[in-house]
Amino acid sequence: MKAANTNEALALWKRVAAGERGADLDLWLQGVAGRVVSEVFEAKFEHAARRAEAAQAAVGWRGRLNPHEELDALAVADFTQGSSARAVANAAPLIVDVKGTAEQIEKRVEYARRGKR
Repeated sequence: MKAANTNEALALWKRVAAGERGADLDLWLQGVAGRVVSEVFEAKFEHAARRAEAAQAAVGWRGRLNPHEELDALAVADFTQGSSARAVANAAPLIVDVKGTAEQIEKRVEYARRGKR
């Protein structure tokens, strides 16, 4: 099992840090360990920097984190679908950690709803 992106990897690492256990988490950790062994320790690299990049990829730290993940999830949540983008933007600061003006938040909600995250 491999995290789909760095946001998913971050969520899984947070669960590990919190001491959470579960079959899905154990399976993911086993996959990470397997990738670290095969893609980092056992692989041959011409340059040390390549080993560091392989290690980052193996643990899910490569790629860009989405700073708007919570807002995007709120924008497309079932319970907000009957609400306008403006209404969601006005309520967002009360529900999720979001920064920006009401207009900026509204544009991000519209963007997320168009599926361009």
